[in-house]
Amino acid sequence: MITVLDLFSTPLFSEFNLISGKKGLYNQVTGTAILEHESFEDIDRTFEKGEFAMTTLSQARNDPAYAEQQVRYLIDYGVSAIAIKTVFYRDISDSLKEYSDEKGIPIFFFEKV
Repeated sequence: MITVLDLFSTPLFSEFNLISGKKGLYNQVTGTAILEHESFEDIDRTFEKGEFAMTTLSQARNDPAYAEQQVRYLIDYGVSAIAIKTVFYRDISDSLKEYSDEKGIPIFFFEKV
């Protein structure tokens, strides 16, 4: 099984920056999920625990509180890691970083791949 660290040790992910959740680098990755327009119910219905979630947080582009709620939901859902493309957000709150650290779910930011 591949881990988050295995993925991020490859050249493809060299431009990704770890923001928080370092202790979750050994989480196993079971697949990939893309969050763009999905509701919380859609996540429950279509995402799998252990998936590596990628997003721009476009659905919450004008609402930082909702963006944080979406990321917390993914963490609580049990994704292996979250990568946020810096289209709408370039940072997250300190409280969200602490939550990610506490739950062991890495959060990365990236611009290009």
